[in-house]
Formats: sequence, C-alpha cells, structure tokens
Amino acid sequence: MTVAQFIERNLIGRTLTSSLISALINDGRTEVTYADQTFFSNFVRREQGFDFDLTVITLARRFGLYEGRRTELAGTMDVVRVYRYQMTERVSTGRLLGFARHISTTNTEFDPVAGTCFMVQMWVEDCTLVVDERQIGYGDFPVPGGGRKPQALDSTYRYSLDARGALQLRFDQATFDVDPDTFERTPSGDKFPTQVGLPVAPSADQLLGVPDPDQVREHLSPHGGHLPRVRAAPVRHHLHRREPGPGQQRLGACLGHHRPGHRQEIQDPLP
Repeated sequence: MTVAQFIERNLIGRTLTSSLISALINDGRTEVTYADQTFFSNFVRREQGFDFDLTVITLARRFGLYEGRRTELAGTMDVVRVYRYQMTERVSTGRLLGFARHISTTNTEFDPVAGTCFMVQMWVEDCTLVVDERQIGYGDFPVPGGGRKPQALDSTYRYSLDARGALQLRFDQATFDVDPDTFERTPSGDKFPTQVGLPVAPSADQLLGVPDPDQVREHLSPHGGHLPRVRAAPVRHHLHRREPGPGQQRLGACLGHHRPGHRQEIQDPLP
C-alpha cells in the first residue's frame, strides 16, 4: 500500500482522540496536561503528490510548580488549529517530501506556532504510516512569568491498523531551544510520554463548551487536579453528519466555515 492510499483509505474522514498526558517542561518549573482530537479532510491528488488538511482540537492546562507541587494555574491552551499538508514525490529518490503549514487558529492571544512551517517526510513501514516532522526555524513557546522563548518542535506519528483493521496512532515529540541568530538547536531537556490516539471521540460540545464550575474546581485545581476525562462517543459522531449540531456550529464559527460535513474548504492565505 502506498502512502497516498493509506491516507485516503484510513485517515480521510476519520477522527482520532489522543490520550490525556502530562509532562514537565521548563526545567521542571511547569507541568502541562493535555489531550487532542484530530480529524483529516480535503484530500486532493496531484500529478506528483497530494494535499490534505489536518484539524487539531486541543484541551490543555499549564501549572506552575514549586518543589514538585502545583502552585498556580499558569494558563490554558485550549485551541483549534488547522494545518495544510502538501507532499511531493521526489524524482531523484522516490521519497515523499513536503511541508505542513499552520493555516489558522482560534487562539485569541499570540499562538506559539503561528506562521510556522514543518518539513515532513512520509513512508509506509511494515503496514504502518510513519509521518516525521521537523519544525523550520522556531516558534514562541511560553515560559514561567509570562515570557516566551524561541523553541522548535519535532514530532513522529505512527498510524497503524490492528488485526481487526482498527486505526491507532502513536505520537512522540521532542523540543529544542533555538539560537535565533544561527538557528542552532539544543535539546531542551523536556520529556514527553508517548501519546496514543484511537478512533473514539468526545462530542464537539465537550471539547468546545464551557465546563461545569464544580468540575473546573475539582479537576483543574493547582493542588493535584487533572483535566476531566473525555467521554467516548461513537466513531461517527455529529461532526460528520449532514446536519450540524450546536458544537459543530461553534467550531464552524471559530474556523470561519458554515457548511456541514468534514470536507470544508479552508482558504489558503498564501497564493
């Protein structure tokens, strides 16, 4: 199976929800806790490659730490982002090489990956689609005290099918401190556990709605709380129906689209 065939048959029109993970960053001074929901759309074949869009809904919290204990809710990172992948088969090597560009965000403040681009390689290995991404340049990642630092993010995604044909994802990432003058990279020391994604999804109401205040106090307390666990829903939830629900209407408003269904045109800001 080719890369294009794997994506078209197994990813386009599908939604994956990644497991909740927690990681220590900024030399152990910050804890981040987050879960993602991703869905794939707008697959288009070209003579020497293909394009598609990836929409990522993220629920995340940042906590300040002192002696290993949470001292404050330092910020939220709830956001919907859209990336456009453009892959081309290189004639000289036969390999797929391309880019993933950040297209849009619902972040009301400056987004850490706004205006950034990732160099991407894709290949199929033992019936698994491997997507290797390397951020070009750097983004503006938050640090304690409200500042930002130049940092780059590299990621590896492994999409596979189990014995029953069910799709699953394993996602690893690494961050690097970047010299803004030379672009020289240094491993940041931040450690992220492997994130697992499965084709079960919470509703858009859960992802984008306002949580109950009691749940916020219980689950997002800086003294040991966690993000609320998302409730699984059928694979084909109302994001993919012909009639949009309230959650999808909010998502459409955020992204500037008003038509239901997963195949929605997203304006490319570059010619």
